[in-house]
Amino acid sequence: MSAHFQGKAYEQWFRDLRITDAPLTRRGLVEALDFFHQRMPGLDRRTMLAFLRGMDLHRPVKRVLLQPNSEIAAFRRSTESPFKLFYTKVGANLHSLGVNPHDRRFQRFRVRALVEVLESYAAPVVDTWSELLPVGVYRHYTARGGGIQYVIPGSYDCLLVAV
Repeated sequence: MSAHFQGKAYEQWFRDLRITDAPLTRRGLVEALDFFHQRMPGLDRRTMLAFLRGMDLHRPVKRVLLQPNSEIAAFRRSTESPFKLFYTKVGANLHSLGVNPHDRRFQRFRVRALVEVLESYAAPVVDTWSELLPVGVYRHYTARGGGIQYVIPGSYDCLLVAV
């Protein structure tokens, strides 16, 4: 079992996530934390917690290998880089990815090198980060979940924007 679960350290994660410790949620939490620590070692606890809240830990969380020449997708705003952390399957419904759909456009990517990613289902969340608003002004959007999402660190090195 992961080093994050030495003693009773896991209890704090479950308290912070406000979910019940059960075999499936524990497996998902362990898998995600191990992935973060191995593939994203500089990630702070607060950011990990935010990412975990965007995952439905009541459904499977696992590492998968994306094969070269396979295609994946993302929904990006026109003002942001296409190479970020979160991606999905081609054909996924934007409204099931736990984000505000405002000003997001479909972008297809081709996998150029074998890459291990973290696969989970998006959780329903209140998105406060998507819209660029003046400092101190927040617009909350209640986003549905249920869609497959991939976390791909260093995506620039393993993906190409497909045209």
